[in-house]
Parts: sequence; C-alpha cells; structure tokens
Amino acid sequence: MQILDNIFPTRLVDEIEKGMLHEDTPWLYSDYTYGNGKQLRKGEVEEPQLVHTAFYEGDGTYLWPLLNVPLYFIEKELSRKIISIQRCKVNTLMYTPLYKDGLNHPVHRKKRNKKPLASKIYKSS
Repeated sequence: MQILDNIFPTRLVDEIEKGMLHEDTPWLYSDYTYGNGKQLRKGEVEEPQLVHTAFYEGDGTYLWPLLNVPLYFIEKELSRKIISIQRCKVNTLMYTPLYKDGLNHPVHRKKRNKKPLASKIYKSS
C-alpha cells in the first residue's frame, strides 16, 4: 500500500468539502460501516455512517465533476494513468458513544473481481 499524503491543493479540498456539506447533497443513512453481522477484528467498532454515491457505472451526481479532479493529482503522483472508474462513494462516519481512542472502523472493499482495488481519501476534521 502506498500512502499519498497532502497531495491535493487546499483550494480543491475546500471546494470538495463545501460541495459535500451543501444542503442539497443527498446522503443515505446506513446502520453500519462494514456489514450487518460481519465479524469484526480486535480494535474495530461498527457504527452508523452517511453515504453519498457520486459516481456509479457511468452515472454521476452533480458532484462527480468536482470529485473527478483529484484523479489528476493521483495520476501525477503515481506516474500512472487511471483507465477506468466504476464507482466513487463517499462515506462520512459519525461520532457516536461507541467511539473511543484506539478503536477504528473496519476497512472494507467491494469484491467484484479476484484482485479488487480500492482507494481511500481521508479528511480529518
């Protein structure tokens, strides 16, 4: 795994945050982060989250043109061309009474093929 830290311009990050927090941005509530009834590992905690699917198999929301911009910086940093995007899903985790220092939400991937690829961009506030 390669970590790309702080590769996006501050102005871009601010625009994405503004778009994601806009009152017209649709968010769906999910009771869990990993999967209902899935086995958690030590240190993991299952909590509710809000989900916005910005792009799914050719269809995008009004935020997709903005969320597509970071791909340029990722390609530049990795010296690789991204040839296909199937999905862009944004999750926002909520602070709940279950959260304590040292605990984290489970990492999960969609396993459609044998070698699933996933990237995660985190913004802490």
